[in-house]
Amino acid sequence: MTAGRLLALTGLIAFWGLALAQPHLPGLYYDEAADAAPAVELLAGKPVEPARGVGIDLLGRTLPVMVMDYVGAVSTYLYIPWFALFGVGVLQLRLLPIAGGMVALALAAVLGRRWLGPVPAGLGVVLGAVHPSFVFWTRQGVHVSSLLGLLATASLLTLDSWVRTGRPRWAYLTALLFGLGLGVKLLFVWWGPALVLYLWVRSGPKAGQFIGQILRPGRLALCALGVLAGAWMPLYYNLRSGGTLETLAANFWRTSYGVENWRVLDNLRTAFDQLLVLVRGDHFWFLGGQFGNPLYPPILVGALAVALAGGALSRGRSGSWRLLAGLAGIIVLVTAQSAFTVSGLWPTHLYLLMPLPQILTVGVIYQVAGILPGRPGRAVTTGLALLAVLLLGGGDLWADLSYHRALAETGGWLRMSDAIYRLADYLAAEPDRPVLALDWGIAAPVVVLTEARVVPVELFFYQAQAPPELADILYGYASRFPRARYVFHAPEATVYERRAEFERVAAALGRRPVLEFTTRQRDGKPVHLVYSLE
Repeated sequence: MTAGRLLALTGLIAFWGLALAQPHLPGLYYDEAADAAPAVELLAGKPVEPARGVGIDLLGRTLPVMVMDYVGAVSTYLYIPWFALFGVGVLQLRLLPIAGGMVALALAAVLGRRWLGPVPAGLGVVLGAVHPSFVFWTRQGVHVSSLLGLLATASLLTLDSWVRTGRPRWAYLTALLFGLGLGVKLLFVWWGPALVLYLWVRSGPKAGQFIGQILRPGRLALCALGVLAGAWMPLYYNLRSGGTLETLAANFWRTSYGVENWRVLDNLRTAFDQLLVLVRGDHFWFLGGQFGNPLYPPILVGALAVALAGGALSRGRSGSWRLLAGLAGIIVLVTAQSAFTVSGLWPTHLYLLMPLPQILTVGVIYQVAGILPGRPGRAVTTGLALLAVLLLGGGDLWADLSYHRALAETGGWLRMSDAIYRLADYLAAEPDRPVLALDWGIAAPVVVLTEARVVPVELFFYQAQAPPELADILYGYASRFPRARYVFHAPEATVYERRAEFERVAAALGRRPVLEFTTRQRDGKPVHLVYSLE
């Protein structure tokens, strides 16, 4: 086995071990359960309530096409056979994105070998594999987006194969993968310009020739068909409901999370700050602490600057500098596009870039050190690369182990605490009693953890102030189901505060709220509150 392959294999093994340690911690989070819950309901023979009522009626069942207005149900249909084979549980749920992360790293190793050679590629994979952002976001499904990293890497690989071979089938496959990414989550639209930039960089003087080939009517039609086939879920959903378009319009100027999209410069600054947060890896406070690698941001900024400067100074004469500048350009381009959002400016949105920053960093080190001639130059190159792996990889490994130690002590905090398991056990003890979830972050984990024996109804609305109809709906529900249980988050964990409306409805019915059960995280802080009405 060559040194490069040995390094890549080492990275894969390290990632597997780090991602699978304490697989039940932190507690099952809403976003990672959101696309798994419909799969569990379908397997249990329960009816699924599709987003905006839009689904496909098949054999007496309604199959969802979207999980949210901008999140498709692609992962849902991956979980159905997965759960059927391995059973339903937190370990099984997290194994699927971990397996996807393994595939993404393997594809990155192939790409890196084409770009830089086997040893730099292997070092880049090692750095990506132990990075806390990759380890912990992958195992938790990174907010229903973990597939995007795999699809981003796969689409770069197929596009690269088209440039290398000239066979149009690779272009058609790239189009299909891009469409599938759109079907997973709308933000994959940012990857489209990145693919165009990569094609221009990788094909060099032949860029016009490749673009001309794909613009031929027949080939263009097949590429368009590939995108449409991959993105059929959001297309069908919007033809039926216009839900994604409605969300875009409602959040165009100011999102429900308070981001004002017209503040372009401020948002760009925040977006690039989030890139540095991503590579520093210290944003996992909910695991029980904040541990990161402070060396990463300045090293990445330096690698980006050197790559872009090298590409500009070489004026395209050096294929290596052109490639590194292109990779840096992809990172900058995707980050800049993320400044416009329908939700928030978060580091999770940049997860699809992993492990490009790590491969770029190693590539720049090799390219700069390669200026030195002969055997001394190779020795310096190898030494610098190993030093980078020790500093960056060692710091990341320290952060990973620190997070795992914190997890073992805390079990996770607030909405990611293992208190969700105690809530599910309590509700499952009386599965016939209806459950109403009056905040975001409760229903989907309960569905998965109880294997759909308990399917809470959600009632909170995605807005800060409750609309008047919430009280009317709640009144009708409480009148119809007198034994129902009502689940809130404790104040510190609350996303949408709806207790005042609940108390007003109780008073209108001549009943009073009674606190039945409280879950607590390991330090005693309350997380979930379960009420009934007497």
